[in-house]
Amino acid sequence: MSIKESIIQKSNSIQTKKNRRDRKDKGVFYTPPQVVERITEKLLSEVDLAANPYIRIMDPACGTGLFLIKAFEVLKRKFEGDYEVILDRNKELEGVLKKEGIGSFILENNLWGADIDREALDAASEMLMKLAGRESKVNLVCCDSLISGSTAQEYQLWNSSYDYIIGNPPYIGHKQAAGEYKQALQQLYGGIYRDKSDISYCFIKKGIDLLKDGGSLSFVTSRYFMEGPSAAGLRKFIAGHCTVTEVVDFYGDKVFRDAGVAACIITLRKGIHDVETSVLKRRQGIKVNEPELFVPSNFEHFTVNRAELKDEGWVLLSPEKYEVFSMAEAGGSLSLEEIADSYQGIITGCDKAFILSRSEIEENKIEEVLLKPWIKNSNIQKYGIKPADKFLIYSDFIKEEKDFLNAISYISRYRNKLLNRRECRKGIRKWYQLQWGRTNEVFDTPKIVYPFKSPSSRFAVDESGNYCSADVYSLKLKKEYEGRITLEYIAAVLNSRLLEFYFKCYAKKVSKELYDYYPNTVLRMKIPMPSAANPIGELASKLKNCKNEDARKAVTYEIDREIYRLYGLSEKQIRIIEKEIIKE
Repeated sequence: MSIKESIIQKSNSIQTKKNRRDRKDKGVFYTPPQVVERITEKLLSEVDLAANPYIRIMDPACGTGLFLIKAFEVLKRKFEGDYEVILDRNKELEGVLKKEGIGSFILENNLWGADIDREALDAASEMLMKLAGRESKVNLVCCDSLISGSTAQEYQLWNSSYDYIIGNPPYIGHKQAAGEYKQALQQLYGGIYRDKSDISYCFIKKGIDLLKDGGSLSFVTSRYFMEGPSAAGLRKFIAGHCTVTEVVDFYGDKVFRDAGVAACIITLRKGIHDVETSVLKRRQGIKVNEPELFVPSNFEHFTVNRAELKDEGWVLLSPEKYEVFSMAEAGGSLSLEEIADSYQGIITGCDKAFILSRSEIEENKIEEVLLKPWIKNSNIQKYGIKPADKFLIYSDFIKEEKDFLNAISYISRYRNKLLNRRECRKGIRKWYQLQWGRTNEVFDTPKIVYPFKSPSSRFAVDESGNYCSADVYSLKLKKEYEGRITLEYIAAVLNSRLLEFYFKCYAKKVSKELYDYYPNTVLRMKIPMPSAANPIGELASKLKNCKNEDARKAVTYEIDREIYRLYGLSEKQIRIIEKEIIKE
């Protein structure tokens, strides 16, 4: 076994030895060798060691050092290949840089790293010295890279600048981060780390701060920062300080073995340089194995103007698709935000205590006045709601326990668990109440319901007073638009292929087949105002009376064609939309 093979084997062994829960809590996941190689080789291909043999490379979350090991290999190859030229142009290195000592020179002068995991860091140090072939100084520091300590090592590390920043920073969402730690990050990275931010945003900000002017950063990281509302501050910071030179967007395809993270590779150059960004975007409908991650034919390759990388979200589309997106955005006269409000469904805090079937209701004689029909994400279809035979005990109606003894008796089976809910501990909610019951009027009146996460647009009009779980959102018309536009019309437009294509262009893609239908992004959509010349309202009404699936498909086809006509799309543009939507 070669030194390199033994190093990779040891790195994998250290990572897999830690249990999955521990890795997830720390946001640490196995980085495929292909990703390490692609980032490092591409970034360092431009390095001219004859011009500067003292280039500085940093990995601020280096773990077992895979990126630094690869950087070592690249630099050693360049030092050996250009050895005579380097010495000729850097006379001060004569007698200092000997061929047999190149490995030690690289470790001492070119590579830096930090990580909070001492075991991983020790392994990285050991493996780097094996590659160097001798005992050497290794510039690796065990510390929290985001909250610098007071040691001399840390001070030197974080008060220096670097030519290249590389790595795979940890992904820790807002729910996983401890309260005090979150507060510290909010103080240090104000405007970047807030709301539902991931700590990887802080690593990107820190990396940019550490770069020399003209220096480059390349991270494999969560793609959520490109679209997520909580990353608007980071996108604004990037726009003001860097040029995005390349984005490799895996577009929801799984890159990491254990992580439910949709990944991308982002490469930045500090300072404002090029106008255009090179984009490689994974084609949809292609199953890709790890060794085939970077096969060129698996990607769309195009460029986008930096003006398209907007603070509100990056839209990475080929010119042809971007033209369709722009037409969809310009063609609607009413934004959903203007005409409707969105509400999240109910959080019970313990579904077993409040959700039950009709047979359970009869068996336990639950008071009928408290019962509400209950639907979840899976019950919502395009244009319709699949009955669930599930009911919610809407216990927020209970003022006195003695008035609803049967319901209280049923709920009390889970009393201990209910008492342990945060809101109960704080005295905000009574033990038998729903954790967040919302306002019952939200559910009792007509509304459009849609799933929070879905592979496709599913908007359905609900006139049956269904109460919804937290994985369902609803749209309710604002009073000033009641009578001017119908829910059926809105649902028909939102379910159309054009509007689905438009939404998916900027929505947050969370996996290969799932998008976040978050209110912020849904309400951004624009729709045309109904008119006498626009038969969509009439067609939408027809859907109610469709007796079978074939009839429904015929009407939806007509709706799609009318919307294409309204927006002025060509047959070529229609084919782009339909190919994209059907493919998914």
